[in-house]
Amino acid sequence: MADERALNLMAIPRGLAEANHAAAQRTVDHWYHARDPLAPMTRDELTERLRRRSVRLIDVRPEIEYRAAHIPGALSIPVVALPEPLDALPKRPEVVALLPGPAGDRARRLDGGFMEWRRAGLPLARSDAPARLETQDQAIRRFTA
Repeated sequence: MADERALNLMAIPRGLAEANHAAAQRTVDHWYHARDPLAPMTRDELTERLRRRSVRLIDVRPEIEYRAAHIPGALSIPVVALPEPLDALPKRPEVVALLPGPAGDRARRLDGGFMEWRRAGLPLARSDAPARLETQDQAIRRFTA
């Protein structure tokens, strides 16, 4: 293009896109990487660890979602029943939590979460058991049993 004004005009959307991409990347880094002291667990690693029973998987989604479909072997502890902070969870076995963001230094999160597990066509389980309300202490006792 011979007209420098046209080049300048084309540079504006490009600059906006680059700036917004960088801002979005900073947000992802802040909320998912920098604040997550433990590396997320991959689906392959979780599958193997569940098979060996060397990990505890907790599903923090609402009970109705858990009953509709969950990862086999997952224990339902809705987020409202989770201890805050997660330091109240036992150190062993290792804990993997189905959380949308960082799980802290006591639990790893599943990379991609439940939705990516489901999209990958991996096994799912269902539960027809009626929902039950439990206190945080009851959930922790059930978890450590």
